[in-house]
Amino acid sequence: MKLRNEGYNSSSPEHQKAYSVPSGLLYFYDASNAYKMSSDTGFNSQVYYTLVGYDGDFIIGGDISKLDFRTKLKYLKMPVLIIEGRFDRVAVPRWSIKFKEYAPQAKFVMFEKSGHNPYVEEKEKYFNLLDDFLKNGK
Repeated sequence: MKLRNEGYNSSSPEHQKAYSVPSGLLYFYDASNAYKMSSDTGFNSQVYYTLVGYDGDFIIGGDISKLDFRTKLKYLKMPVLIIEGRFDRVAVPRWSIKFKEYAPQAKFVMFEKSGHNPYVEEKEKYFNLLDDFLKNGK
């Protein structure tokens, strides 16, 4: 917050350096699972900040701020699957639960021992669910 008060936004190098936290603390239910992720994620900060805006970690802007398709989700005719990790600190559970309200026809699954990456922390459950959903649409 000190850097923000000095005028730095989330895309500034100063903020990026200070903001970097071990991914295990942010993305996982059990931080010891972080080793299972590749360190080369291919993350492109230029693309990210173009989509979410120059201060996207705090204020959504950019191209994504112009999109709001929530009220149209109920009209989707294809099978819809919403997956959420109970301990996701990035895409927090309350928002995924809200998407279930916008798409009542969707199947919603909460992974109780996962953060942002259920496919890592509850791998077997995740891939069984995905396999069944892709085969059966439910």
